Amino acid sequence: MSREAKQQWIQRELMRLERVSQQEKWKIINRLTTPDMQIGIQPILVNGQYVFKESEILNEMQCYHIEKTRQSFDTDCDLTVHLEQAKHRYCEDSILNCHITDKEIEHTFGTCSRTPGPDDITTLMLDNAERQTMVKCLSKLWNEVWITHIMPNKWKLEQRFLLPKAGKEHYNACNSYRTVSVTSILGKRLEKIMVRRLVYQTDLNGFDDNQFAYLQQCSSTQAVLMLANMIKSNMIQNKTTGALFFDYTEAFGSVTGTS
Repeated sequence: MSREAKQQWIQRELMRLERVSQQEKWKIINRLTTPDMQIGIQPILVNGQYVFKESEILNEMQCYHIEKTRQSFDTDCDLTVHLEQAKHRYCEDSILNCHITDKEIEHTFGTCSRTPGPDDITTLMLDNAERQTMVKCLSKLWNEVWITHIMPNKWKLEQRFLLPKAGKEHYNACNSYRTVSVTSILGKRLEKIMVRRLVYQTDLNGFDDNQFAYLQQCSSTQAVLMLANMIKSNMIQNKTTGALFFDYTEAFGSVTGTS
């Protein structure tokens, strides 16, 4: 009985193909060919024409999400004290001139996504290796990068995955999808050390009171609350509040990793 019902449903959907729009046709075809998927990547509308071939869709996605954009933390108290000690130990005026320490490397274990980058190195490989040996290897590797200021080209490579944005009326445009970039775990963990050092060094000079990004115990929620309180306060005093907002499209995706 279930097989008959499924066959009848398929027949009804096939009959609908004759009278629905081009956009709806591909939704029906997608449901028929991949019934377990709620949505997949559909043909893309380019200059008034639909692109159907997988290679052509991939090319359009690459032009939109990659080529176009190329044209156009948490530092805990213990690590903060360690950075200060490291600065004095190396007799440097800035932590940015000091060698990367073993303790900083140890703080990177257990961080980042388990999804490997193009080099296929996973977090489990690093975390499950003999700890002292791995720390020594990473110390030699990362300090070489830190001293020479040269990032290995393989760490600059990325794998991009396309994910449909929720709530779109149709998925026949490149901007109906967002991209997720996956890079090397080795590079990402080194970047964590760099971020901690930059935040630590900048914090010594004093952040603006209205700085919320990248700081411990600060978030965009606090920024919104501060703005809301300012508006309410001005309304009570019969004052006008002016606000200027900037929205940077593809802010992270526009960074060219190979340069």
